[in-house]
Amino acid sequence: MRMRGMWPALGLALVTALSGCQATTHLAASAGPAVYPDKAGSPGITDATLTIAVAGVTNQDSTLRASYGPVFAALQKVVEQVNAEGGVTGRKLTMVPMFDAVKGDEKSVADATRVICDLAVRRERSFLMQGQPSFGSVKELEQAGCVAGTRTVNVLRTGLIKADELTKSPDVVAPYALDDVTAARTLVRRLAAEKFFDGATKVGVLNPGGGYAATINDVLVKELAVLGIKDPFVLIGKGGAETQADASSNVLKLKMAKVDRIVYLNDSQGGLLLQRAMVGQKFTPPLGTLNNVYPEDLITYAKYPAHNVYVVSTLAGFSTSDNNGELLGLPKTQASSRCLGAINKTGQKLAPGTSFPLLAACDVLGLTVEALRAGGAKEPSTAAFFTGLSKLPKFDSAFGIPLDFSHGRAGASQVWSLKGDDSCSCLKTTGGPYPVARG
Repeated sequence: MRMRGMWPALGLALVTALSGCQATTHLAASAGPAVYPDKAGSPGITDATLTIAVAGVTNQDSTLRASYGPVFAALQKVVEQVNAEGGVTGRKLTMVPMFDAVKGDEKSVADATRVICDLAVRRERSFLMQGQPSFGSVKELEQAGCVAGTRTVNVLRTGLIKADELTKSPDVVAPYALDDVTAARTLVRRLAAEKFFDGATKVGVLNPGGGYAATINDVLVKELAVLGIKDPFVLIGKGGAETQADASSNVLKLKMAKVDRIVYLNDSQGGLLLQRAMVGQKFTPPLGTLNNVYPEDLITYAKYPAHNVYVVSTLAGFSTSDNNGELLGLPKTQASSRCLGAINKTGQKLAPGTSFPLLAACDVLGLTVEALRAGGAKEPSTAAFFTGLSKLPKFDSAFGIPLDFSHGRAGASQVWSLKGDDSCSCLKTTGGPYPVARG
């Protein structure tokens, strides 16, 4: 099965919106992020309601309405059904369409993230906030005002998270992620099973920096040693702060080291600058990476030769090509059918690629309900949510995969192997699901 169109990069969507005509919303124009006063009657939790912030738009003038208006309409149908079944903790679920905050005059994706956080967290004080591909890390959410000092549960979209981030940030959950130690083990073992290392004479390891160094040195490199791969060339990045000159210099280092295989433990767009430089210098050895959020950007954006791209993903065991919201090959589970069936009830069609934020939003709603119920909570709180979450060894995701939170707040329990195909410039599943390597 092929993999294409997974997760329309919200960052790209926002950039498009920011560069287009300015949309009119209720946000006041400001040189910096908006600061909302408390909104009477919308504290996130009342005796009758529990508020969740999700991907969606209701503002008629928003530049993101065509993409996320139908998503929010479908989610309203899901919430209606949840509320008809009794809601949660005796309360009805309500939703904040968080992309209503985006005006179109923000100067960067980071600025757009800040105004989204201002709306969802500061003004509406949402109990839980859905993550997006552009909300890549706990640090970015902290900088945007979404994490520290709030009572909002933040759901990250990443497939990789540092274990210490989960420890230090008590209000974060990453449903589709592996912690960095488990990810390092899993990536090397799955690449070995795919014969990625066969015939290699020098393996290069790209360390993105920003806190992954210990994991790469202590776990990933040791996993390579078990395979008989000694002294890999480790190239340490600047945690996403690289310039084009840095990227070009690093490519020369890889070439001088005569690297003929590259392992990259990351799940963001941060490495694309280097990979585009590699393409520019015609240096494109087989590259193996963990990636959920931007799995095909290596091929479609960086123009890396598809046949040399190997991907391990926790969220990609099926075809992700969509056509007017129809996902091909998505497992027909009750959770997925319930979620995608909601769009049919609206009489609208999803924009290409937006099936994925819809499915993730359905998971956010489902996790809220199931975690609070599993914990036996009479009153909703972040503590009650995480207590209940730890009692969910199997949560049926709308993506048709099981998530396991009994090991912690990174819920991925399976991975799939994918390989690039030149005929479609896409990724195709070569095997899976496989259990993750926890030890």
